[in-house]
Amino acid sequence: MVVDFCSYDMPGRVGGPDVWLRRLLPDLKRLGITPRLKFFTWGDPALCQTIHALRAEGFECHVTPWLGYTERNIAWLLEQVRENPPDVFVANLMVPAFYAGHELRQAGIPTVGVIHADEPLCGGLIERFVFGRASDRVSGLVCVSQFLLDKVLAQKTQGVEFRRIPCGVNIPRQTHAPLGRGLRLAYVGRLV
Repeated sequence: MVVDFCSYDMPGRVGGPDVWLRRLLPDLKRLGITPRLKFFTWGDPALCQTIHALRAEGFECHVTPWLGYTERNIAWLLEQVRENPPDVFVANLMVPAFYAGHELRQAGIPTVGVIHADEPLCGGLIERFVFGRASDRVSGLVCVSQFLLDKVLAQKTQGVEFRRIPCGVNIPRQTHAPLGRGLRLAYVGRLV
């Protein structure tokens, strides 16, 4: 099975969508799924950490600079998919990818949206592509937290599958005794 993921990257950027991909894709590969990536970038792709890391792990990454208008970005995505269609297409918080989903579903390619936060952008994507017109709806929606999943499930809709795939790192079952000095921790992400 081949799954295309659409995401974005820029030099110096580290965020939830990047961490989610870097954690999930090796697991999918171990399960026999072939992930491929379609990236929009702002800045030099050679300096984009997520693209660099995923290529180093052997993942196929197609990259284009942001093309200025949603319509141009949709056209680029559809051309990429036409050349080599996947079995499933995933819009990782990318507006043009959600819009491209309409044509992809008509071509028989299921589409999955990914939501990373409870914020206006994600709310708009959910309103349009999960609860909007049936022709605009994604085939499935992945939420990265139980809170987001519960919020979406409370609104009831038909024809869309919902799943939670956590973002971030796994927390070990075993913890260690305090070392006797202050707590030190590193955290990448948001506290909401």
